[in-house]
Amino acid sequence: MYDTLMQMGRWFGYRPNYLDLTRIYTTSELVDWFGHIADAATELREEFDQMALTGATPRQYGLKVQSHDVLLVTSQLKMHAAKSLLLSFSGRVVQTVALALSESSRQANLDALRRLALATSSLPLITSGHGIVAPDADMAMTLRSGVSHVFISDFLNSFVTHSAAYRVNGPLISEFIDRMADDGELITWSLVMAGKASADPYEILPGVTLGPVTRKGEKIGDRFSIGTLLDPKDELFGMSEAQWRAAQVETARRQQVKRKVDGVKDVEGDSPIPDMPSGAAARFIRGSGAQGVVAERERGLLIVYAIEVPDEPMSPLLGFVLSFPESTRAVKVEYKVNNVMWEADYATA
Repeated sequence: MYDTLMQMGRWFGYRPNYLDLTRIYTTSELVDWFGHIADAATELREEFDQMALTGATPRQYGLKVQSHDVLLVTSQLKMHAAKSLLLSFSGRVVQTVALALSESSRQANLDALRRLALATSSLPLITSGHGIVAPDADMAMTLRSGVSHVFISDFLNSFVTHSAAYRVNGPLISEFIDRMADDGELITWSLVMAGKASADPYEILPGVTLGPVTRKGEKIGDRFSIGTLLDPKDELFGMSEAQWRAAQVETARRQQVKRKVDGVKDVEGDSPIPDMPSGAAARFIRGSGAQGVVAERERGLLIVYAIEVPDEPMSPLLGFVLSFPESTRAVKVEYKVNNVMWEADYATA
């Protein structure tokens, strides 16, 4: 159970004067389980933030916890009010943080990217504008707009993700995108290849290169595990001037609400408008629009990175980030949800 496993690991984290005695012997399976629980906990905290932004209480707001094919969220007795439910990727970011190290996986992923780059080579290339000129002068980025969801689905179906990447299941996400496209959403995509300008570039196609970026991580068995792949500013690629400004205002509004919820004193008046909007605000504006800004639920964002692995001369290690605009559509991803969400949204369906 999630809670039992976390209690087992907690003792070592805060006892004073014991660090020199601490030795942890574990298995790769337990490491995978801890990683999954960390992902689920992060996602649940995001749910709490969203609940706070709406001004709702747990009795009013349906909460969800990501399930697992082996672990239980908690004991069956405690979960008597929880149900399994299939929920949406909409308004979310999905990113690969457990990357398969095998040469066969690397080659398959490189081939998938090459097919995608070739299929989109004739589409408009954007090299300037908000979100494409990064504050970091060492970043080299290109963006193709108007990419068909068919090409994105093919890439996801071909991309080999590590089995530890529970949240990143290419075929399942591809199915979600195809179903959304049937309803007129996520039809066209923006494709960004983000790399480091000063790094030794990998050739994807003749004239198309990708410099590997550095991410803090470690090798665990047959995978390279990192904390996060997405550089927050990269999620803003391709935004129009109007979207950017609306997302700045939305970011300030969210910051103001969060400060009030956190009980911060002297919060009268509006929060200052930030120079750069948050990813969550950008996804909201892309999907919901704002005054003078039309919603673009038909457009998603795919960012592909090459990741540098220390002392590795092998084929590039590729990872991707998917940024989904806000929407109300549902998809087949299983979670455990509380009775509030079930009764409010699904009991009468």
